[in-house]
Amino acid sequence: MKSFTERVYDVVRKIPKGKTMTYGEVAMAMGAPGAARAVGNALNKNRDTKNVPCHRVVRSDGSIGGYAWGAAAKKEILEREGAVKHGKLTHMLKVGSKAPDFTLPDQKGKMHSLKDQKGKWTLIYFYPKDDTPGCTVEACTIRDNYGAFKKMGITVWGISIDPVKKHAKFVEKYSLPFTLLADEEKEVVNAYKVWGKKKFMGREYMGTNRVSFLIGPDLKISKVYETVKPAEHAKEVLTDAKEMK
Repeated sequence: MKSFTERVYDVVRKIPKGKTMTYGEVAMAMGAPGAARAVGNALNKNRDTKNVPCHRVVRSDGSIGGYAWGAAAKKEILEREGAVKHGKLTHMLKVGSKAPDFTLPDQKGKMHSLKDQKGKWTLIYFYPKDDTPGCTVEACTIRDNYGAFKKMGITVWGISIDPVKKHAKFVEKYSLPFTLLADEEKEVVNAYKVWGKKKFMGREYMGTNRVSFLIGPDLKISKVYETVKPAEHAKEVLTDAKEMK
């Protein structure tokens, strides 16, 4: 049986030139969710940089750590490979790419997996926090248009890092008819590249960006909404879905 470190290296070897993965994504690919720190420690031991391209593994916020290579050296190599342009990663999820699979609990504790949505349309909307102004407006606007989503056969999943119990209170308070999923370990927000640095009143902090993905029946990304206006988002998605169907 292979050691944890050898399993890490097996995944990293498969990262193609011009692409990167986060420590969390490597852990998920190994079937070891929550082992991102251990992945980092394993890569720090690597000295076979020719055959194990650990420069292609980055932090969850998109910054480039220095494991085994040094941050400056990693950035220079990633720029040559095309994974970094103007100092930023270029591998964000795009239309046509396969949506990362995941399994998360909803507000009742029931588990949901994206793979089970094959053959269906799915709106995955990431939001910062339950029961906050912008997130409440976004959720209630989707609620008010939920009949149209159902009519068009679109499943709606809202995802934040809030726990199941908090989701349950949010759903009950505003009578939300759709599913909220709890990503407490931050594995899915990292997989979809929506976890990163944010700024509010001059203060920087890490959090979930308000980004949505419309996933087609083939489980590929049909549209990415990087700039979401909470009060207008539901109708925007419905309009786009109508044109795609």
